[in-house]
Amino acid sequence: MNKLKQFQSLVIHDYAEGSFHLPLHSHTYYELIYIFSGRGEHIVNSIKNNYSRGDVFVLSPNDEHYFDIVEHTHFIFIKFTESYFEEGILNTDSSPINISPIEVMRKKILKEMKITLNDTQKIFMKNVMDNIALYNSKFSSTIERSSIIHAHIFVVFSIIQEAMSNKIISSKNQELDKDSLISFIHQNIYFPDKIKINVLSDFFNISASYFSIWFKRNFNMNLTQYVNDYKLELIKNRIIAGRKSIKGISEEFNFSDASYFTRYFKNHTGMTPSKFKKNNLPRNKEEGD
Repeated sequence: MNKLKQFQSLVIHDYAEGSFHLPLHSHTYYELIYIFSGRGEHIVNSIKNNYSRGDVFVLSPNDEHYFDIVEHTHFIFIKFTESYFEEGILNTDSSPINISPIEVMRKKILKEMKITLNDTQKIFMKNVMDNIALYNSKFSSTIERSSIIHAHIFVVFSIIQEAMSNKIISSKNQELDKDSLISFIHQNIYFPDKIKINVLSDFFNISASYFSIWFKRNFNMNLTQYVNDYKLELIKNRIIAGRKSIKGISEEFNFSDASYFTRYFKNHTGMTPSKFKKNNLPRNKEEGD
């Protein structure tokens, strides 16, 4: 497995791509990742979380991760070493902001589930990331020494810390949360028995009959339709990427065998996986074969 190294105290990369350019890898540094646009899956230490516009992720040295892109994605990666935060706590004139960025980055819970921001936090995060991206596009050569960027990165950690506090409070609320439900479904899309109505209703402490009504009202489709649509998106992406065989993809999604997987795919798309792959080959590659 690749282990990426960095010797500068701060590096910022801002780019968009349709297929993630790195295989599963780890780093010797810390990394903040923000999603400007796009969607797909982020795999961290074998835990899968869906991502979309406005999501933010944190990684520590030795965390293993990879992005499985479903829709062309615009990322910003803020990469820093421990030396970038030598003081560890930022103080203001009015009151201390007790943030230890390194401690936040190491929290295991932030690798096991998405950081959930409320609407206000999302707006603040977007504005901060826009500012960081703009500054980096103009002054990337001096970014390590910029007090403006240093302050902005601390604001990012303030938002994350506040979101973590809100999560602790909201976890005591028994109301069914859409983001939590969808995150659970996406994480368990490979295990059909874990995303049946009776299992989900038990897990989220809600009656099965009400769950069906609530789901249709909030997503304009039933659970089966949603699961099939999302699963097919991931399967199509894997077929096009070409990193796994049809048999390998069927095993990943826990189909009983490749024949059943092929029937499932054809029933929902009107073509076999092989035909779909052929139809979606890049034109230049098809002509060169």
